[in-house]
Formats: sequence, structure tokens, C-alpha cells
Amino acid sequence: MPSRKQTISRILGSFQIIRRAMLQQVAAHQSCHDNEDNVSLAQQMTLLTIAARGAMSVKEIAAARMISSSAATQVVNSLVDKGLLIRSQDTRDRRASVVTLGLKYEQLVAARTENAASYLAPIFEALSADELQEYERLNKKLVDALRKTSSPE
Repeated sequence: MPSRKQTISRILGSFQIIRRAMLQQVAAHQSCHDNEDNVSLAQQMTLLTIAARGAMSVKEIAAARMISSSAATQVVNSLVDKGLLIRSQDTRDRRASVVTLGLKYEQLVAARTENAASYLAPIFEALSADELQEYERLNKKLVDALRKTSSPE
């Protein structure tokens, strides 16, 4: 029986294969090339994070994306400069600010998120419906645990 460390090593290797396959699917999909605002992958991921969670501080974005606060600040500033994000005062703390999606990009991000599920579907065809639900459950368990350990205090 393999040790826990060996099993984790194999899982990490499989993550790289899945990640590579997803990136190839995304790169091959036409909507990735129809980007009139020249949004980088890091910026797209930030937009998707805010679309999923709503108004967020830069610290919250950094924790959710598991990047440094300075990296999150750079991405947010570039998106604000492009008019894709709106910065406003945090209602919970008047000294802080939060960012939200601009109206134009709320609609675009929603459409892209829905499209991504359809063109990434072939990656998950190896799983039955029950296996896919179990994979989602286990993935959510890991993500929830990671969010708890990486959330700002």
C-alpha cells in the first residue's frame, strides 16, 4: 500500500496534467482571442473571482486567488485603469475600499464563465455523473480548507 506522501505526489502530478489540458482547451477556444480589452490571464482570473464573490477588498482577492497582496494590487489597479473594475469605499470600514465589476464586464464575465464550462467539458468526460459529483465534493472540501487557512485576519 502506498504511503500518504506517495499518494499526494501522484495527485500533484495529475494536477499538472489537468492544468495543462485546461490551458490547452482555453487557448484553443475562439473567445480567448476575441479579447478587445487585452485582458491577461491573471486579470481574467481576478474578474472571475469578483464575479463569483461580489465586492471584495484587495486583501480578500489576494487570499482567494492565493497570491501576494502586492500582486493583487497590481492586477486590480490595471483593471481599474481599464475601467473593468470600479473601486469604492467599503461600507464595513470607511478607511478601506472594495472593487466590483463594471456593468459591461458583469455581463461579459457571466457569459465567459458559462462558455468555459461547455468547452472544458471534454476534460471531465472520463468521469460518470456520480464520479463527477464526488470529484466536485472532494475538490470543494480542499478549496474550503485552503480558504480558511489563507483568509486574511
